[in-house]
Amino acid sequence: MTTGATYRSRSSAAIQSPTSTQPTVAPSVRRRNPNRIHSGQIVATELAVALLLLGTIWGIMAVLGLAVAAAALIITAWARIRGRWLFQWIRVWLSYGTHRRTLAAGSDSQALLQLVRPNAAIDEMEVEGLPCAVIADGEGLTAILELGDDTLLPGGLITIPSPAALLPPPAPNTPRFRLQLVYSAVPADGPGAPVQAYRQLTEGRLAASERVVLAVRVPAAEGWEENDLRRALGGAIRKVRRKLDTIPSRILDGESALRTLQELAAHDGAHPIREAWSGVSVGGLAQATFRLRRWPDPRSEAGRELLTRLLAIPARAVTVSLTVGPWTAPDGSEMRSDLVVRLIAADAAALNTATGAMQRVLSAEKAAAIRLDGEHLDGLEATLPLGGSAPALMPTETEHGQPRDAAPLAALRVPLGAAGLMVGPNRRREPVTVRFFRPRATRAMLVGGVPSAQLIALRSLALGARVMVQTARPPAWERFFRNLGGPNDSLAIVPPGAPLAVPPATQLRPLLMIVDVGAVGADRTPGHPWQTTLVLREELSPVDIDALGHADLALLQPTTPDAAALAVSVLGLSDSQREALSRPVAGLVGVVHRRSVRWASLGTAPLEQQLLA
Repeated sequence: MTTGATYRSRSSAAIQSPTSTQPTVAPSVRRRNPNRIHSGQIVATELAVALLLLGTIWGIMAVLGLAVAAAALIITAWARIRGRWLFQWIRVWLSYGTHRRTLAAGSDSQALLQLVRPNAAIDEMEVEGLPCAVIADGEGLTAILELGDDTLLPGGLITIPSPAALLPPPAPNTPRFRLQLVYSAVPADGPGAPVQAYRQLTEGRLAASERVVLAVRVPAAEGWEENDLRRALGGAIRKVRRKLDTIPSRILDGESALRTLQELAAHDGAHPIREAWSGVSVGGLAQATFRLRRWPDPRSEAGRELLTRLLAIPARAVTVSLTVGPWTAPDGSEMRSDLVVRLIAADAAALNTATGAMQRVLSAEKAAAIRLDGEHLDGLEATLPLGGSAPALMPTETEHGQPRDAAPLAALRVPLGAAGLMVGPNRRREPVTVRFFRPRATRAMLVGGVPSAQLIALRSLALGARVMVQTARPPAWERFFRNLGGPNDSLAIVPPGAPLAVPPATQLRPLLMIVDVGAVGADRTPGHPWQTTLVLREELSPVDIDALGHADLALLQPTTPDAAALAVSVLGLSDSQREALSRPVAGLVGVVHRRSVRWASLGTAPLEQQLLA
């Protein structure tokens, strides 16, 4: 990217120049009907009438010919199909037939970015002393923040505010910012006994994983050079982080930003990306995108919980993108808004099931969404943290980009922090969860028996993980494998030292490697994202000090006083925690991370008992 280059936007006339003395703010616009009549329809009708009049002048044969043309004009202008005028469908069809719709297998995150947003480039700048990725596409600059605590043990539920509450207020001599909040949830849902057992355990309330990413967008403007836009972008990031207050946020650098785009798209690199008319295939999974066409009443409780209810739709994954901005009223009372939902499923049948569930959620609140047939690649782009679509490009057949009251939009909230693998309930019957799979490698140690390791493996399968068991005692695992129909694509057993050939782990398909070979040294390799290595030890001994000391997570069942004292010294725990570790309580496990211990019961659900019998 050339420093000092001047960016020009299609909407630059509506953006404040830095040399102006008064802010140029778009006037307040009333919400328009998504079914409103367009000027082109009136022109087409007038043209059809004119053709018929000409036919009456030229004779009967001309009347017949021109009547056909007039009828075609009327049908094209006024026929309504699935919430759109026919001429709009024609525009979509022409665009679908002319743009690039595939990406070959083996393509990386850079290629994905070029597919969904051609001519985009990514580099870095410094914000608050940290490297910050900047995605530039000729229409403006975008930076990405990841929200929420990234530790293994969630610190409790936090409420992520709506981007409408974070958008910097309109002010003189500042660009018209946009904020895009992308929520992604991977429910523990699907066919198979492990999933059903896990849902029985958690009552279907816990997602496998969740992510919240915020994109800060500064559109290009007439007279603004790149350095000006970068300074404005840096200032907007600082303001947003101050408004987030106690909610953790991390500025993503270039490598992290590209990896986040790839993970949110579910692009594994092994499969091609192919857009069809009714959906898009990414990572070997079926995806479909929907734009909210009619909003529920955001002042009602159900309306305020809309995002939470959408994220709970049973699918392989659900991504919801809410884009707000720019302001359309000088007093900050109205802003543009856009909500796009992307559903991911294993196949077309599962995708249809998830689509029906989404429609039921929306219809219960008298809301509606339009499936973006012929535009699913655009829908994929809209659900990636790239800052949303430019206002000038917003389709007029939906409420996408229409001015809306800021106050109800600011009331939208989503809780974050409950997702993960449930170890068990605590003494207050609250679930103790662990972010067992995360965007970086995780090393864990379990001090307990094989049944406890099998329970962790069973619950990991319910989260969509592959489980590989490296063991020197296969008979101890054979019944477990038989009960689950293994070995299969999700469950494998390998002897110690055997070469491992597994696909790279992803957010939707993480990997759990259980090492049951006796004492091992600490694993000092970099590891892989979304992969967890669990070392199993029956009893803790001095030979395990190195491995335990380098573990990110320790799962400790009550043990002997000597072993408890060893664990306390290595992990830096207190004397009271040592006493708890040496107290013989069946089924209890201490979850240790960063000198924090949470106690949970490894009690099993009835279906889990059958699978582990």
